[in-house]
Amino acid sequence: GKLHEAKWTKPFLVKKLTDSNSDVRKRAALSLMKLKASGAIKDLSEIFLTEEDPDVAKVMKLAIKRLKHG
Repeated sequence: GKLHEAKWTKPFLVKKLTDSNSDVRKRAALSLMKLKASGAIKDLSEIFLTEEDPDVAKVMKLAIKRLKHG
């Protein structure tokens, strides 16, 4: 279905990258990575700069790296 397509889920998941719950932010970054949503690299990169939770920041950094290098 469409929930497995990055173009449909990216806007929802990008919004979740700034959720107040760190687990939600982490899962959103992982989901973008799994969906190979390369269109989210810019958003991930910008949000990563202000992420205060070290665990979430690690996941975001990994997602950015994987999305950039396929």
